[in-house]
Amino acid sequence: MRKRFILLTIVLVQSNEALIAQQNQTGTPPVNINATNNNIVRDLTERAWYRGGNQLGAAAGSNNIFGTLWNSPIYTQTNSVNRSKLNGTLGIAGAIQYTINSLGFANGVNTSGYFLIGNNNQVGGPLQPTFYNTRGAFSMLHLNGQSATTAVQEFGYRTWMKTGITLTDNSDLSYFGVRSID
Repeated sequence: MRKRFILLTIVLVQSNEALIAQQNQTGTPPVNINATNNNIVRDLTERAWYRGGNQLGAAAGSNNIFGTLWNSPIYTQTNSVNRSKLNGTLGIAGAIQYTINSLGFANGVNTSGYFLIGNNNQVGGPLQPTFYNTRGAFSMLHLNGQSATTAVQEFGYRTWMKTGITLTDNSDLSYFGVRSID
């Protein structure tokens, strides 16, 4: 029994080390096509995103980010279909806060930084704009399992539904989270 326990411990430690290993950088920086334009090439190299991290000679932590320098959402796609959307800062020039259940920025809705995961279905049915293009997450984390033929359920949404998880599917809306009472 003791030998089995020791063997199991060794196997678990080895597998844990394999799981937490950092992947090496992959990809190569852009080629220096024009030697007189080193600043542009350096700028492109520093802004490139590589799977293993983005240090590439920069000061530690200075450009190892996943994101943009602009105020725009970050979309994740598979097979050219939207799967997730991380909102930028909404309610400022050029980034209008979308309404949820007819409530908008003037009503206290601010979904800046909220994260949506799920299907890219239509807002009002199959002939309407997609949810990712015109809307986004209703709370900090929004899981949308809606089919492509029905609208995302907004009824029941309240402006205090911020720090929590919203689930929408099958014409239902559910929220789990805290309610801040001022």
